[in-house]
Amino acid sequence: MSYPMEQSFGATGVAAAASSHAGDALGVDDGMLEGGRCWSYLTANARIVRCPGGHVSERRFERPVILAILESVGGPMRVELGHAERTVFSSDAPHLSLMPAGTGVRLEAAQTSMFRELVIEIIRDPFSAMAHQTPEMERGVQAPMMIADSDVLRIAELMSAECLSSQPCDPIFGESLSVVLLKMLSRMPSVGGDAPSRGGLPPWQLRRVTQFLEDNLVRGVRLVDLADLVSLSPSYLIRAFKRSTGMTPQQWLRNARIRKAQTFLVERTLSLASVAQETGFADQAHLTRIFGQITGESPGAWRRARLTSSEGTRSVPLVGTDLRLTAMSG
Repeated sequence: MSYPMEQSFGATGVAAAASSHAGDALGVDDGMLEGGRCWSYLTANARIVRCPGGHVSERRFERPVILAILESVGGPMRVELGHAERTVFSSDAPHLSLMPAGTGVRLEAAQTSMFRELVIEIIRDPFSAMAHQTPEMERGVQAPMMIADSDVLRIAELMSAECLSSQPCDPIFGESLSVVLLKMLSRMPSVGGDAPSRGGLPPWQLRRVTQFLEDNLVRGVRLVDLADLVSLSPSYLIRAFKRSTGMTPQQWLRNARIRKAQTFLVERTLSLASVAQETGFADQAHLTRIFGQITGESPGAWRRARLTSSEGTRSVPLVGTDLRLTAMSG
């Protein structure tokens, strides 16, 4: 079986070869690694950017686009989307922004020292030609939206690894990833147009709870104190928080501590023992154990991989998929 659309674009010059968007970087990036692929239904362009002084960029996309921020170290990424009205997403966790054709994007990372992104442009809908099917993605991508689904993000991670790999690509694997990703997105309530699932926390309660957790990473938080903060029972808070974020408050706190530790590791100013102390872990061994459970790497190995990203790339497990998501329209 042949896939004539499948192409590889190496480590530089990807945007011009595989994408129809024009980008204008306004910040000064310390280092960048890029790569891309083009499959039958979409193009994908991945990059790893080291930006100790922060990063600002502006782009406009002529096709429906999925912008995935797979990792952000040092601070949240602010994504401003301009379509029928301005929409702003801000998150320090992995997430995807799904955008209709003609959307302008401004990406700001004032405190971020390194980030990984994947830009996916939808060429055509793989389901429209099937019997009794409708073009779900074309129908669904009518307004910008933010998605923080761990399964979708794992597919994006695999795509990113394919884009940045120096090895010959496997067309069947790439085509399969494309179809799975688009089908998963088309089935999500926010994409298909159905009402969102109920039972989660209202945005103001979620922001209050996550901010309190963020402010108390070192000393920890009692569940009863979190519940009192938003006048809910502890049991209801756990259920609603998990519905909103995909994890319990304790899991959120653990992931937030790891993300804070990653910031210290990239800055290279603290020993591992000091990083553990500054992020609420009992000791270096505790940090190493939890860090390994979440990322699959030791803190030292993770630090070395980030500081030498220009020499190659690796697929990195997600950390805290649904941490602190906020959205504002205006």
